[in-house]
Formats: sequence, structure tokens, C-alpha cells
Amino acid sequence: MSDIASAAVFFPEKAAVYQSSFQQVKPTSRLVLTLMDGSERTFRVPMRVGRILQADLDALPQSASEAVDYIDSLQRRVAFSYLVDVLSRRDHSTKEIQDKLKGQGFSPSSIESAVEKARQSRYLDDARFASYFVDERVRRGWGRIKIEQELQRRGVDPAEIPGYPEEFFDEQSDVERAAALLARKSIPENKPFEKLVRHLMSKGFSYSIARDAVQQRLCRDS
Repeated sequence: MSDIASAAVFFPEKAAVYQSSFQQVKPTSRLVLTLMDGSERTFRVPMRVGRILQADLDALPQSASEAVDYIDSLQRRVAFSYLVDVLSRRDHSTKEIQDKLKGQGFSPSSIESAVEKARQSRYLDDARFASYFVDERVRRGWGRIKIEQELQRRGVDPAEIPGYPEEFFDEQSDVERAAALLARKSIPENKPFEKLVRHLMSKGFSYSIARDAVQQRLCRDS
């Protein structure tokens, strides 16, 4: 492969960057290498990678093949740095992190590298994430069904959580949490049983838990 004659980084228009704030996938920058034989090689890289390249284009190797390896290595480093920054704000599941990296425009190989390194360093741990997620949602008053649906949406199988579900749920505490939610609601005048049961089921409680909690509330208020 020919040596590099020149290199330039191009960024998307400001309007495209602004619109991307409402999208899952961000615009990427372009690194264009012009080779000695007159041909061009174009690379799509995340904007944060493009800014690093633009700031120091002289760091690019003059050999095109070595430049490709340099760009790949840079993407891997920046992907891992971005991953650590995201996790410093809150814990994420592996799937959430993969989606965020993909949305930034990182290559599949750099995503795989960053995720594997994070797992080895224990920055990423789906079991830890899931355990905290369940505890926190239980404190919010969520029911088991809704919690499991949200875990699955985040790429976590509840069956793989150590001690799940016995260490997180029991029927009596579920009824108590459902009752606490009902305590903040007034009793509808029309079809109170059906409406209150539907309300609790929308929060992720099973029909049997919702039924028991509503019956207790109606009996007490009657």
C-alpha cells in the first residue's frame, strides 16, 4: 500500500450535530488519506476520535498500512476511555454499554475490545448491575414482572442473577409494596376493584398480588 501524501479530517455540519441529539446514532467524522499514487482512503470514525486526529495529524504514520493500525488502536483506546466515563456516572449492563458505543460510531472491533477489557477490570459486571437494579426498583415500588421486563430490555437474563428471585422477592413483602402504592391513590367510585388491580398490574405486580392488596385496601376502607 502506498505512503500517505496528505491527511484531512472532516466533520458533519452543525445542523446535523444538533439534530443528532434526538437520535440514537451520532454523526461521525471522516478521515481522508490521500496516497502517493493519487488514490484516497476514507475512514468513518467517532467525532471524539476525529478531534484527536485533527489535533495531531503528524502523529499518523506515513505508511498507509501502519496508519490503518494506528486508527484502529486509537479507536480502541478512545472507546475504552468513553466507556469508563459513562460508567463513572452510573452502572450499566453490557448491552447498554454496547449500544452507547455503537451510537457514538465506534467500530465493532473497538467495541468488543473495550467491553472485554472492562469485564476483565470488573468495570462491567452484569450480575452486580442486575442486583443493584432490582434492589433500587423494589425500593421504588416496582413489581417483579416490570423489573424482569426492564432487565431483559437491558440484555440481562433474570435467571442468571445469583439468588434470584428468592433473595429479592417474597409474597408478603410484594403485597406490602403494592399496598403502599395503593395508599397514595383514592378509591375510584366506579369499578374500584378492577381499576385498582389494573393500576398495580401496570406497575409490574402479578394479578394475585394485586388482587390481595386491593382486597385488603377495600376491606379496610369499607
